[in-house]
Formats: sequence, C-alpha cells, structure tokens
Amino acid sequence: MVLETVRKARATDDLRKLRKVTLDWVLNNRQELIDNFPNKWVAVKDESVQLVDDEIFRLHKIMESRGGAEGVVYYLCNSFSPPAVFVRPVEVILDEPANI
Repeated sequence: MVLETVRKARATDDLRKLRKVTLDWVLNNRQELIDNFPNKWVAVKDESVQLVDDEIFRLHKIMESRGGAEGVVYYLCNSFSPPAVFVRPVEVILDEPANI
C-alpha cells in the first residue's frame, strides 16, 4: 500500500515536471507558434509540436489514440491574454485503466 502511494506520487511529480517544461517552451515560443499556426490548436510534447488541427476535440482524440499523451499540452495559437492552454488532469491520467 505504501509502495503504491510512493509510485503514484513519483509519477505525479514526473508528469508535472514534464508539463512545466513543455508549458515554458510554449510560452517562450509563443510568437513563433502564432506566426506558423494562426488560430490553430497545437499539441506540444517534449518541446516540440506533435500535431496541429482546427478542433481541440479531434486533436485530443488523435493524440490519445497514438498513446503516450500524458505530458501533452494543447495550445490555441493566438495572442489572447491569458493564453488558452489545456492539459488533462493528472488524477485522470494516473487513475484510468491501462487498457480500455
């Protein structure tokens, strides 16, 4: 029981660190993303753009079907303030079954 709690806490911490790095990259490269993909949703992981689409739901579905979408940050490329950034809650990712 304790070991399970420690593993979950470590996984949560790792996921939050990965998202922070990705989110910092998005915010630092915001103008370049806006220039290249105006008014498009981008899926960003590991400091690189993975996929671009007009609809967030379609983009999310494609990224989920690819697998390994735990650290993905979704960003709407426009100059709104604050920026539109979405991520899946950590609890949902860690508590869902591996194979549905």
